[in-house]
Parts: sequence; structure tokens; C-alpha cells
Amino acid sequence: YLDDRPVFPRDRACANAWARGGREAEREERQLWETPERKRSTKPVNDLLLMRRNYLGDRGENQNDIEQTENELTGDKETDNEEDENNEQEPINDEDEPPPLEDVDESDIEKENELIDTVTDTVSIEK
Repeated sequence: YLDDRPVFPRDRACANAWARGGREAEREERQLWETPERKRSTKPVNDLLLMRRNYLGDRGENQNDIEQTENELTGDKETDNEEDENNEQEPINDEDEPPPLEDVDESDIEKENELIDTVTDTVSIEK
């Protein structure tokens, strides 16, 4: 190896911070680097959402609908209480009620038993 220093500037800065002040200094340096990186990675998404909002606003879309679809696209969990009330379903509790039984004829059971008997008679188990 020609150089034993970390290759990337962020890694180099974090390693130097750790050498100066230990774990706490490294943590602070990482936070300084993460903020611009996060802004740089979310900027295209925010620009696209802004363009979409302008387009839908020009079309006359409802502001609440626009915000709801943006929340779905970005993964935000914020929803209106009215929407939650409309989508509520009864919780399924398997312990209270057993599933409905199937209708089975006795003739079907007899046929299955006969089939099992014939199969077991023809197959002999030898030890």
C-alpha cells in the first residue's frame, strides 16, 4: 500500500477527528458530514415533488389530495383522523370464534375409510 490514510475525504476527516478527540469527536465530525449529504440526496426528490405540486395545482387538484399522495410517496405516516375512521375494520380474533365447519356427508367419510382400508390391506409392512 502506498498510503495508509483513509481514501475518502469523509473517512479521512472522521479518522483525524477520532485521533484528536476520540469517539465523541468522531461522532461530531460524522454529523457535520451527514447534513450536507442528506440535503444533497433529498434535493432531487423535493424538487420533483415541487414540480408535481405545481402541475397538480394548475390542474385544479384538491390541496388535501396532493398532500396525501406526497405523504404516500415520501413514506410519511401522517394521515387525517377522518381517513382513519373510515378505514377502520373490526379486529379479527381467532380465539373467540372458530372457523365455520365444512358440510361433509357421511357417505364421503365412508368412501374415504374404504379407500384407506384397501390401501393398507394391499401394502404390507415387513420388518
